[in-house]
Amino acid sequence: MAAEDFELIDHTQRLKFRYRVGALLVRDGKLLMTSSPGAGYYWTLGGGIRVGEPSAQAVVREVAEEAGLQAQEVRLCALLENFDLPGHQKRPGYCSHELALYYRVDVAENLDITQPIDVGEKTLSGNHEYLEWVPLDSLGKYKGKKIFPEILAQDLPRHLAGWPQEVIHLVAGQRPLTALEQ
Repeated sequence: MAAEDFELIDHTQRLKFRYRVGALLVRDGKLLMTSSPGAGYYWTLGGGIRVGEPSAQAVVREVAEEAGLQAQEVRLCALLENFDLPGHQKRPGYCSHELALYYRVDVAENLDITQPIDVGEKTLSGNHEYLEWVPLDSLGKYKGKKIFPEILAQDLPRHLAGWPQEVIHLVAGQRPLTALEQ
């Protein structure tokens, strides 16, 4: 039986929590991103962390699954708390909270950074996903596409350019008020 990604859903209160990793592969001032024809945005390589799987191991697995690349080194770069109130595209009417760990990943393979790479996977709409190198200084506006989550386009380039020693903590989206804040 295959291990399951860590995702909790409470249908009674219409709440969803997801734990995932994202891979940040940077070469020559460009970040390897995923997209598909018709999608108005790019997203990072990555996916759900399996129950009992260390996050660093999950990002190595995701890079291998999605890009066919062997990660040589992974370093935690950013922690993102992504909140989404009702209207989430996958679960309309649900409040969601995603905890994403983004790792800087180095790979040994010599990669062509001039051409998009078809990865052979299909999105829910049936379009083929592809990998493309997006210039760090154009995140959020490259080829008219946004980056998801958008906060990465705002905060990531300056941190990746000099590669900070500390992990950055990002918070995105609208979150519900806690009882203490109301």
